[in-house]
Amino acid sequence: MDQPSVDSTDSETPPFEGELVPLPYLSADEAVEGREDPFVLVVQNALEFCRWTVAEAPGLQWIQAENLLGEPEVWATAARKGNGVALDVIVSDPATEYSAIYRLVDLRVVRDVRVTIPVLPGFLKALRLAASIQVPVRLLPGTITSGNIAELKEAADYFLHDPSVEVPVEFFHSLFGFARGLNAPDLWIVTESDPDIFESPLASGGPRFVERHMETLDADEAECVKCRWRDFCRGYFKHPDPSFPCDGIKSVFSVIGDAADEMGRDLAGFGDGESPEGV
Repeated sequence: MDQPSVDSTDSETPPFEGELVPLPYLSADEAVEGREDPFVLVVQNALEFCRWTVAEAPGLQWIQAENLLGEPEVWATAARKGNGVALDVIVSDPATEYSAIYRLVDLRVVRDVRVTIPVLPGFLKALRLAASIQVPVRLLPGTITSGNIAELKEAADYFLHDPSVEVPVEFFHSLFGFARGLNAPDLWIVTESDPDIFESPLASGGPRFVERHMETLDADEAECVKCRWRDFCRGYFKHPDPSFPCDGIKSVFSVIGDAADEMGRDLAGFGDGESPEGV
């Protein structure tokens, strides 16, 4: 769940050392208490959730909680006791479940928690509520359609300009870092769908999948070749359809990019490396 910091500019230090083993996502039936090797636990009912929020498993990186927003007792229990393991709360249908995000308000005080929201109709309401209670958000863009471009642009503007937003909102957070020239993770990493790093439900394609995908797009001279966002997106929206037209999503990226460019001009205006107070 933790992503490389967008504040890091050290491009000489690799993010991983030695042989890279993808982080496995295990169901409650597959995982065992006491496991020391790193893993993510996926739970889908209250019994599994309550068991693993108090279990001892040194390798447990975080718990991915699915289909549980409608059960307030599990969040109340996790807020009172537990092992302190971080939680990733999945919102299945943001249009109908968004109000239940408020149940996490006490939970965030006792353990790290993130809300993952698919970019489906109504997702902006879920994003606003999560940010208002200071819970970090991960947006899963999935398949972009003309119908959700406008809502994505509104969400990007909210992330950039609403003073109440004090937590990271991914993928906007890393995209802004990339546009500022920082060492930000790419979109495959942000969405935890790079199979070289995550053995997750979102990751498929086998070893070097992203690299092979980009090689294919380059060979076909896809629009990625000259795209400003190539090194951040890495063909994310060209999978599984290499012919997918990216004009819509690039217009969303440009909302973030224009804001990053404006910040760069403002900082450059102070000259000699000086910055305005508080920046």
